[in-house]
Amino acid sequence: RWLAFERRIGRFGYTVFCGDWHNHCTAVRHGKKYHMVGTTGGGFDCGVLTDDLRYGVMDSVTWVTVTKKGPVVSNLALSGIHGDTIQTCATTMGWIEAPLDYPSHLVEPPEKYAGERNTALIPAEVMQGPGYDRHFKVSETFGMQMITVPMTPTGPDMDVVEELIRDPEVRGMWCVPKYSNPDGIIYSEETIRRIASMKPAAKDFLLMWDNAYCIHEFFGDYVPFPDILGECAKYGNEDMVFEFASTSKITFPGAGVSVFACSVRNMDYMKKLLGAQIISYDKVNQLRHIRYFKDRDGLLALMKKHAGILGPKFRCVLDALDREIAPLGIAEWQRPNGGYFVSVNTMPGIAKATWQLCKEAGLTMTGAGATFPYGKDPKDSNMRVAPSLPPIEQLEKAMEIYCVSMRLAALRKLLAA
Repeated sequence: RWLAFERRIGRFGYTVFCGDWHNHCTAVRHGKKYHMVGTTGGGFDCGVLTDDLRYGVMDSVTWVTVTKKGPVVSNLALSGIHGDTIQTCATTMGWIEAPLDYPSHLVEPPEKYAGERNTALIPAEVMQGPGYDRHFKVSETFGMQMITVPMTPTGPDMDVVEELIRDPEVRGMWCVPKYSNPDGIIYSEETIRRIASMKPAAKDFLLMWDNAYCIHEFFGDYVPFPDILGECAKYGNEDMVFEFASTSKITFPGAGVSVFACSVRNMDYMKKLLGAQIISYDKVNQLRHIRYFKDRDGLLALMKKHAGILGPKFRCVLDALDREIAPLGIAEWQRPNGGYFVSVNTMPGIAKATWQLCKEAGLTMTGAGATFPYGKDPKDSNMRVAPSLPPIEQLEKAMEIYCVSMRLAALRKLLAA
């Protein structure tokens, strides 16, 4: 909610300090000074091992003296005392915009940028939280700053989203709209309408609609779902969205058929890229899928068979949690009707400890924190349980280990309080 707070204090004089990225940088936003402070005895995020002031790399203490004319900022480093402008950036850091505004020394030598003012701008993307670690990795690879938006029972908190997209540096949004990863939430029609009708400040804002679990019910019948391309077109946003999915959790993991859908204009653009990237599609594999499924009914019939396998496994997970954890009140969890995960939220501060105890007992799970950008769960609470692989007998044993580990981690946390 920083943008809303920033507007409220705009008429006052203020200076902003933030941390977390271990590289000192100074910027001006709305006529106010923004400081991202460095590290004291920590590691550096850009691959440089010694002090290099061109990139805000130094072990230091930031010393702030408040005077009648405003704060005076000095940086006390082993290499000397420096002023408040170690590295000047083109944008603010740590909230909505660029977290790291220096050139990438990981691919080009620092000497190339000697004496240059760094002006690179790294825009932001909105992520549902908790969310999918592969989305995080894609965004991180392209240097995007990720902003987590809370999930509600009807999808992402659209009040927060609509506030964020007023900033022109917020350039995109990842969504898993049906049986969201990991919560298993289905976006409501009202949430989808609000998403489709958004008017972001960024003209190149992109909605990435990952409909990975569009037909993946394991309890009950297939649930129809609104067409996001059609919804966006109603509000003149047909070029804003790309929808994609695959059969990797239907036929062959990692070797199925992937698809994407978009506007005619976007498709013309994508054909040019794909024409250079791909000599030919795997037409034999495409033909296999067509002959096997035949039509929509054939596809849904196969998913019913999947449900016959997955349904009992999810019941096993939920039954164990209901029996071993619910009476203690140390965790809450979603009860999805489809998708591939059960999202468990433990009491704050024990997810990593629970994961470590499971590991020591020989149980492999998705790492605690993996469902948040940069692997940082602010509450150390969320754990993603994926029961699709093991047979029921092994899953029952795994859940026994998981529940005992959580109970032990909670007990240790409470005794230490």
